Order: sequence, then structure tokens, then C-alpha cells
Amino acid sequence: MYYMLVVDIEASGTEYNKPSIVSIGALDFENPENRFYEECKIWSEAHIMDEALEVNGFTLEEITDPSKQTEAVAVAKFLEWSQHIADRTLLGQNVSFDRDFLRAAASRAHLDWTLAYRTVDTHSLCWMHIIK
Repeated sequence: MYYMLVVDIEASGTEYNKPSIVSIGALDFENPENRFYEECKIWSEAHIMDEALEVNGFTLEEITDPSKQTEAVAVAKFLEWSQHIADRTLLGQNVSFDRDFLRAAASRAHLDWTLAYRTVDTHSLCWMHIIK
């Protein structure tokens, strides 16, 4: 049986290399009680799209709050948490979006990216089920 890492991020925009992560949520598919959730402030030069904030529900004040941890700290915590999951293949709705943001954030923070490149997209799975 395959167990994966279900992940969903919220971001300040849609292009992974310019905006920032504002929250990371994840759970271990094999053990759904093993969950991860962190919010963070955007990195200093991150782009902000008003439309993204409308979708994710965060405010400008929340994503720039100086008392929040940095994106780098949140991503480091996520990568550390995920180290203990047997299959680190990412699963989610349009999950390549999440993977690309997480990978870019890890790169900005000079962290090793050790998660699987391949992903399982639930949107594609549902579409295949519908047309079948």
C-alpha cells in the first residue's frame, strides 16, 4: 500500500518564484492524526496579488506581521516534520503548485529539498473517475 504526504499551501500569489508562502498545511495519509500547520510572514521582496489574498482569506496585515515566523523557518519545520513519513510523495489538489512553492522556499532558505518530485493530483484522479 502507498502512503503519501497530503499538502496544501496558501501563497501571496500564483507564480512560485515571486510570491511567498503564507501557510503550510499537511498530513500523513497513513496516519491522519499526524498533522502539520504553520503560518508565516512573506519574505521581504515577495510579490503580493490582491486576488490571491481574496482566495486564501489572509489580509495584508497578517502576511506582513513582523511577529510571525519567516517563510524559511516555516519551510524548515515542514521539511523536518516530513522526514519521519515513510512515503514523501506529495498528494493534493493541483499539488504541483504546492510542490513548486515549497521547493522555491526551500531554495531561498538554502535548505536541501528531499521530497519526491513526482506528485499525485486529486483533481486529475477525480477527472479520470468522472470520464470513466
